[in-house]
Amino acid sequence: MTASDTANETRQEAGAVAGSVKEESKQLAQTASEQTRTVMHQMQEDVRSRADQEAGKVAEGLRSASRQLNDMASGGDEQAGVLPAIAREGANAAERIAGRLDEGGVDALFSDVRSWARRNPGTFIFGAVAAGFVAGRVVRNASMRSNSQNSQPAMNGASYNEYDRGPSGPDEISIANVEADL
Repeated sequence: MTASDTANETRQEAGAVAGSVKEESKQLAQTASEQTRTVMHQMQEDVRSRADQEAGKVAEGLRSASRQLNDMASGGDEQAGVLPAIAREGANAAERIAGRLDEGGVDALFSDVRSWARRNPGTFIFGAVAAGFVAGRVVRNASMRSNSQNSQPAMNGASYNEYDRGPSGPDEISIANVEADL
């Protein structure tokens, strides 16, 4: 056997090894991809399952609110005007949403919202901005309250507000306290 034969044989074996490595790396990548898809699918199913469980709890709460609104509307005077009608309409809306949650879960509710948003994009955007504004105000006020409660010492049962000139008891109302509550 000559040196050139040995070199050719070595090249062929190296090519075979390279082909084998290439094939095994493809199989490894494919297996990893399949496992990733499986894990992601399982996570999605778990999240969906938990969301549907929570949707059941929300539906129960909505049904309870609906009953209370119906009781309020039926307890009201027919002469009372618009308030019993608004209470009945709220009760009906709460019952419809609860039924939709029970019927199709969170997916059906999101599908309904997406469909409505496509039909009414301006109203949807306005509602989203309004909801964001309200949520921001609630978080800001909650943060301010917790900060003022943690940093201000209580003085003989009276509360102290950083905008006040002094402590205010339950009988004393200051404008700064009213503004802080807004």
